[in-house]
Amino acid sequence: MPWYIYTPSRRSSPTNPNNWTLVGSIPPFTPGPNYFLTAIQANDNLGQPIITSALRGEMAQALQNRRDTTNVLLSNSRRC
Repeated sequence: MPWYIYTPSRRSSPTNPNNWTLVGSIPPFTPGPNYFLTAIQANDNLGQPIITSALRGEMAQALQNRRDTTNVLLSNSRRC
């Protein structure tokens, strides 16, 4: 499954597929500590991630626990 980096604009939502940039099949480097949503692994829909309710839940869990999960990476900055 491909990886995407969060590329927010002002007042953007991480659940909007337009706020993600496809980076390929290798997870990007995400330096800790883990505070900000940085990258997700998701199925692809023409270069945009398919953000399912399960993935949204995993994003919330990662942020709440400040720990990476299987499909969600966090970093110390808003962008890698």
